[in-house]
Amino acid sequence: MTYNMRGREPRPHRLEIRMTGDEMDMLNQLCLAEDRTASAIVRAALRQYADRTARHEEAQGDQAV
Repeated sequence: MTYNMRGREPRPHRLEIRMTGDEMDMLNQLCLAEDRTASAIVRAALRQYADRTARHEEAQGDQAV
């Protein structure tokens, strides 16, 4: 899926999202506290979400048996 939000040429592996001021402040504080880039923090959050979702689905499958 290509995101072309401002008439730009599509660039692979890029995502443009809108965040509230509070969300941006939270992200900036995390960047400072963890000494990591915003991209690194978002990637880690995505990995954590995917891991939790997979564990939840496994647990649901175990209960169905």
